[in-house]
Amino acid sequence: MAVRIADRLVFVNTQKTQTVKICTPQNRRGVYEKYYRIEPPYVLPQQKMESTVSQFNSIADLEQWLVNDRKAYRETDNEVRPPVKQPIGDTSESGINDDLGTEVREAVAEVLELLNPDRYSPDEDPWLPQAANLVEESIDYLIQEFLDCPYLHRVEHSIHAQLFHILVSHEELAKRVILGDGFAKTQLIHKEWPESVARENNRRGNFDLAVLSPQLIKTCPSISAFRSGYLEAPIVIEMGLDYDAEHLARDALKLINSKPKRGYLIHLVRELPRERSTEKIVLGIETRFAIKTAYAWTSSGQSAFKLINDRSITEHL
Repeated sequence: MAVRIADRLVFVNTQKTQTVKICTPQNRRGVYEKYYRIEPPYVLPQQKMESTVSQFNSIADLEQWLVNDRKAYRETDNEVRPPVKQPIGDTSESGINDDLGTEVREAVAEVLELLNPDRYSPDEDPWLPQAANLVEESIDYLIQEFLDCPYLHRVEHSIHAQLFHILVSHEELAKRVILGDGFAKTQLIHKEWPESVARENNRRGNFDLAVLSPQLIKTCPSISAFRSGYLEAPIVIEMGLDYDAEHLARDALKLINSKPKRGYLIHLVRELPRERSTEKIVLGIETRFAIKTAYAWTSSGQSAFKLINDRSITEHL
């Protein structure tokens, strides 16, 4: 389970390892600056521990509580150590230099995390292709509806809600699934789901819509991790209404940066001039990235559109 305190992520696990682990400033899971272990009888139940840890405003206060109240002790072998300058060829008695620098230790930890057998892998999820097909059918339906009745919705958020409604009309996407080890139930489709990878200034924005896999949801370590949005959604959707090519490009960069397994970019325009650069992005991005696009432009009875699997833009002029 991940809790954010100030600018750090703190991972808590009192169900299996009885540990509280404080990340380095890079906030990578598996790379810890402080690694505390708590022994019985000072171990609290997972949810109570999560709730207590989340109330601290600083890492220093958390550490003081761990040591004084929970009698926790540090396991420095599991912590990232600062680089140690040694003469070339200098090694430990075992003949191996164990004083790895921070950057090297982070790389090792990251690879070990990737090798974790419990880690969710969209490539090994048999549910995902079927779900993606249903998402694509829903987007195509939305495009056709927009062309038939472009002013059915006044603003973009209303169209987001409509796509949500279309998605949940499919039984397979409307399921409710147990989070993790029985924490709660949740749905598969979510509005404003956090980006998987932070962008400039370590900022995580939100995707307009995301579809979570039942298999992914079952790996959720805690309610707090779910509420913080630290599950990487395999299907994400970005949508724009009545914007220019620059807005479309920014939406595209969000998807490119997070690299979801299935990313969808929808661009809808009413009563504005057609932009060559917009249509160039719509047609070209699929050839370079794992992003599919849908597009509709309408003005004065004329229209141009691209459904999800179209390879060209259809015009009705």
